[in-house]
Amino acid sequence: MRLHIVNSDESWSCNDLDMWIALTAVERNQYRRKWKRKDDSWFDLIKEACRRFRLEYGHHPQINTIHDCLGFETEPSISVVTALHTPEIIEELPDRYCTFRVVQQQAKDTKDYYLACWTLTLSHLLNWTEEMVKNWALTHHSEGLNGIDRWFTHEEPDYYITDLLIPNTMRKQRWRLNNELFDALRQDGHSAHGISHYDWEAAKQRVQAVINKADKDHVDS
Repeated sequence: MRLHIVNSDESWSCNDLDMWIALTAVERNQYRRKWKRKDDSWFDLIKEACRRFRLEYGHHPQINTIHDCLGFETEPSISVVTALHTPEIIEELPDRYCTFRVVQQQAKDTKDYYLACWTLTLSHLLNWTEEMVKNWALTHHSEGLNGIDRWFTHEEPDYYITDLLIPNTMRKQRWRLNNELFDALRQDGHSAHGISHYDWEAAKQRVQAVINKADKDHVDS
C-alpha cells in the first residue's frame, strides 16, 4: 500500500483505491496534475475501480463488457460497452464510480455498420445472402462486433472479408493477398459502402486480376 501526498515537484504514488477515495477532492486534483501518462502509477487504481464496477453492474443484460480506458490524453475511465444504439444509455449506471468517470459506448452502431458493409460487398462478389453474412459474422467476429475485442474497429470492414475472396488453392499466399485484395476493393480510395456510384464490375475485375497474378507468380516460381 503506497500513498504520498506532497506539494512541490516530487512524484506521487498511490495504488490503493480506498486510500485514493479517502482523499479530498482537492488532494485528488493535486494528484491528477502530477500524473505522468507514461507511468503506471494510476493503473492499479483504475483497474481496481473497474473490477468493483464489474462486480456491481456487470450482470446487467445490456452490458456487453466493461474495461478500463487508459488513454494518454484523457482522464482514466471505466468504459462500459452496451448492446444499444447511440444515443441510448443505461440510465441506472452512474456517471462516476470510485471517483473515476464512467463512459458508455454503444456497440450496436458499429455492429450494424460492419454488417451492412459486409452484406453489400459479399452479396455482389460472392452472392451471399444477408443470413449467410450474419452466420459468418457470428461465428468469426462476435467479440469484435459486440465491443469485447476493443481493437476490432481499428480495421475497416473490408479488411475482415478479403480472406473469403482467396481460393483454397492459394491459402499459403493469404497474408500478401489480403493487403492486395483490400486495395482492390477500394474505388477512389473509398469502400463500396462509402460511395453511391461504386462500380461492381470494375471491382470484380480488380479482385480477379490480383488472384490471376498471384496464381501466375506461383506457377513461375
